[in-house]
Amino acid sequence: MANVPFVRGKIVWWYTIPQILLIFLLIWGFSQFAEEGMDVLYAFIAYWAILYLLRWLIATDHRKGIAALKKNHYEQALAYFKKSVSYFERNAWIDKYRFITLFSSSRMGYREMGLCNEAFTLSQMGRGAEAKELYKKILSEYPDNGIAIAALKMMEAI
Repeated sequence: MANVPFVRGKIVWWYTIPQILLIFLLIWGFSQFAEEGMDVLYAFIAYWAILYLLRWLIATDHRKGIAALKKNHYEQALAYFKKSVSYFERNAWIDKYRFITLFSSSRMGYREMGLCNEAFTLSQMGRGAEAKELYKKILSEYPDNGIAIAALKMMEAI
């Protein structure tokens, strides 16, 4: 497995509120019929099942892109990241409300992460000019994107 710096994003702490509420709701629900002490365990198991199911179903291409990138399968990773970006462009509401739809507390949306991962993958494939243009596009849409800022500075320095 390659040690590549793919993008995951920083956390927005208030995005965790729906997740915490769900956990308490699950604990309450399981406390209605589970034996005492097991309600918390069942609630956390259910929470993790829901979390992974949502991410597995909705963010499939993003996840597959990261897996391909870790294996240095750049062509495959690029195709997955493009599909992921396209999906989140067509379904912008899922990304906008990702703290509910995906239980993601990341500050950076999946579309933005996908674009950054796409640009990084292009740079790893030796397609620096395309990567540079994509980083510029990212900055035009997300002016505070530190990854794009750092990548462009590094590319300019080379």
